[in-house]
Amino acid sequence: MISAAPFSTLSSLIGIPVSDNQGVIIGNVTDILVDHTDGRIAYIQLLLDRHSGDTNRNITVPWSSFRATIDAPTVLELRVGRPTLVALLASE
Repeated sequence: MISAAPFSTLSSLIGIPVSDNQGVIIGNVTDILVDHTDGRIAYIQLLLDRHSGDTNRNITVPWSSFRATIDAPTVLELRVGRPTLVALLASE
């Protein structure tokens, strides 16, 4: 039997909050994209809240840009701060 400790179902990640690297909630997970070649998470789509520089904007971010706790995550942390996120959004 597989221990549930280091795993989460993909469906349990949908809707959870996403914070910047300062712990400020910037949005929520709306979808998860899986790489069909290796079965791993490739990207997370998230809906940014209005305080993140753009109102109700969906963005797709590489999974490698996130950090989650070993315990079942209640918040995913994006490894960038708000100024970097706002600058990235402005450059699109």
